[in-house]
Amino acid sequence: MRAYVRYARDVPRATRQVGANLRTPMPRTWVAVGRIAFGGLARYYADDVPGVFAEVKDPALQREFFEANQGAVHAMTELDRWLSDEEKRATDDFAIGAERLAKMLQATERVEVPLERLRSA
Repeated sequence: MRAYVRYARDVPRATRQVGANLRTPMPRTWVAVGRIAFGGLARYYADDVPGVFAEVKDPALQREFFEANQGAVHAMTELDRWLSDEEKRATDDFAIGAERLAKMLQATERVEVPLERLRSA
């Protein structure tokens, strides 16, 4: 529980870093995945995590947990809200182009088949 409290205390800083590092407008798919992940974490912290530590009988530690967990819930909820606002500005203009895609496929998957041939398969 103490480890979780340390973790939860860092969640607000981490979510601020996420927001600071993202360039907008973002691709619509990134926003959707972010909302699923961060919104899901907010609900998980709020609904599921408290039950994990419910049997811990240390009142001081329970208070620390409650405060840290509430901070984590709030931070993830705010990040999800920000992403919700970004949905309005999201774009579908994120394609990397055929040449870069071919290079990426070769570098990451060792695929050397021309894109035209892949499309027809």
